[in-house]
Amino acid sequence: MTELCSFNYLQDFCDDEWRKSRLEIDCAKGDGLNFIAPRGSQCNPFSKQEESRLFCWAGWNEKFYTFLVVGNDRGTPQFCLRFPNKLTPHFSVMVYFSVLCPIQDDGMPPTGIEYHELKMNSLEPDSCIDDDTDKCNIIMKRGQCKKEEKYGLHCERTCNNCLDRGNMINMMCPFSTTVQGTWMFMDKFHKETVKINTTTLHFKDFGMFICKERSVFSDKLYKTVTLFDNGCAMRYTCFELQRRNNNVMQFRVGESSRSDLGFDSLCRFKEQTIPVTETYRSSQAKNLILDGYLRDEFCGFSSIIPFNGTIYGEPCTGSITDWDSDGCVTRGVLKVKSDTCSNLVNPLGK
Repeated sequence: MTELCSFNYLQDFCDDEWRKSRLEIDCAKGDGLNFIAPRGSQCNPFSKQEESRLFCWAGWNEKFYTFLVVGNDRGTPQFCLRFPNKLTPHFSVMVYFSVLCPIQDDGMPPTGIEYHELKMNSLEPDSCIDDDTDKCNIIMKRGQCKKEEKYGLHCERTCNNCLDRGNMINMMCPFSTTVQGTWMFMDKFHKETVKINTTTLHFKDFGMFICKERSVFSDKLYKTVTLFDNGCAMRYTCFELQRRNNNVMQFRVGESSRSDLGFDSLCRFKEQTIPVTETYRSSQAKNLILDGYLRDEFCGFSSIIPFNGTIYGEPCTGSITDWDSDGCVTRGVLKVKSDTCSNLVNPLGK
């Protein structure tokens, strides 16, 4: 996802529908673009479903606008979106049902390209408002606030669904003391600090995740929540954390969800496909290295192991060990010894 594919906290007005749709873009890294229409409405221009998830293929600035080319999770670019560079409280987003992006100021596409105009409102950080106060009062009097997906989410203030961040954090679960500390995440060309304390897991670039629940079936699995201060809905994410030794911990992370799903649904660790370039999520565990002083660690040999092979075409024999014959103990150091391998670099003959 490019930086140009990062907008958040938008709402759309659909004709003849008092409940507002939501457009959230890259709230959580790798999350893509989520368009959520009111339940039971016909307000989604991207599909007949109430919710669409799209991914960014390209993004650039042209004159006074930012253009995004997006597509579905099947790996096909389908739409072009045009945003104004400066987001005011009220603005329009043009949705073109084509990967061709008109650059004319009036936004009108060539003949044959269908388009839709979304009239947007920006949401203020930590806003807790009703989409329509009068209609929400009627909803409350009818006792329909508990229908959260249909009404409660659109009448947050009247239905008393405002998020109490302070109280929520106090109800969080603790991370195991074995995973707490400051770590370094290094993957290919990426380097990042990761801090884990009693209740929060904080990747410097990936974001902050608060422990909500620990699995009763596996002490490695944690359900976390991410709270945003830009109007994005709360996200739920599963982490698998396993301390391997004094200096190494491994982690896996599932996709983020707007719904508080069970561990079976959240803890699905899989590879990401194009166009998502994912640094954190994969089916295989990734390593975190303890940041700071590393302790000697038992390598598991406890003996002298001979080896033979070929290095750069030259026959090579020798031994490898973590055994300290002087102290008759194992050390957190591997020693390689050979009298025949001139191409074997340090510690040759040690």
